[in-house]
Amino acid sequence: YAGQLIVASHGSWNRDPWIGYSLHAYAVDFSAWPYSVTSQHRLVPPLRQTSGGSFRIRPVDVLSSPVDGSLLMTADRDDAVPGRGGGLYRITYDAVAGDIDP
Repeated sequence: YAGQLIVASHGSWNRDPWIGYSLHAYAVDFSAWPYSVTSQHRLVPPLRQTSGGSFRIRPVDVLSSPVDGSLLMTADRDDAVPGRGGGLYRITYDAVAGDIDP
């Protein structure tokens, strides 16, 4: 996904159905105005829990690590963390298995 636009979808807490809580990659054609999206891929599935209607992780921002190209995602909430604080998450891609490992 090098050169693509990576978007963190924060998600909403008061919408039904819930949307967001994920990361997407967008390939953009910058050759003519207006720019157009040529493809979209979900990199990380929705990060909310479905049981009980609560959410687990709400992504805030994402960027590519200058060290190894992995994605670094921040979140302002993680129900698995005492006090429900957020965190910094490193996301890598396993080319052999074709899996994304959060």
